[in-house]
Amino acid sequence: MQPAETTLSQWEKAEACGGAESITTLPSLVSDGTSVIEHQMPGYAAILYEIVNDGHAWPGAEVTPTTIVDGVTSQNIAATRAQWDYFSAL
Repeated sequence: MQPAETTLSQWEKAEACGGAESITTLPSLVSDGTSVIEHQMPGYAAILYEIVNDGHAWPGAEVTPTTIVDGVTSQNIAATRAQWDYFSAL
């Protein structure tokens, strides 16, 4: 498996995206030790959300004893909602 940044770069090239990448740190919704950085190329609908200090759980998932074992579960973005928003806009 390759890093997300490599995959995003490959898609950007395939879609002939141009211009400078926009990098935005999103406002924190809660203080859970995580933060979310949004990466996007102009003219390209896909967004890479970088979750800083997240564990290996689905961002926005319910925190349970099982997920705690996998590290912090970021509550600063709901990954399911972000995917739904992207795919429903296509």
